[in-house]
Amino acid sequence: MTGPVDRARAELRARGLPIIARLRSGRYTEEERTALLDELEALYPYNPYLLDILFLQSGDMTDEQVLDEALRYRPIAL
Repeated sequence: MTGPVDRARAELRARGLPIIARLRSGRYTEEERTALLDELEALYPYNPYLLDILFLQSGDMTDEQVLDEALRYRPIAL
């Protein structure tokens, strides 16, 4: 049985994956791009490197691997 953390993580993946796929496809208008980026940043506000992963580091990565990398980030507790 999965717990609430697992369900929340699955929900983040389910919502984020189509956005990442669409952004990586390059098939969108400027307005759509802005809306997609806003939605993605709202889903993953704790990852300041999300756009770097998406646009700069994802050369040979699949959409799933990009999302896994984004979800792997953990802020440092001070």
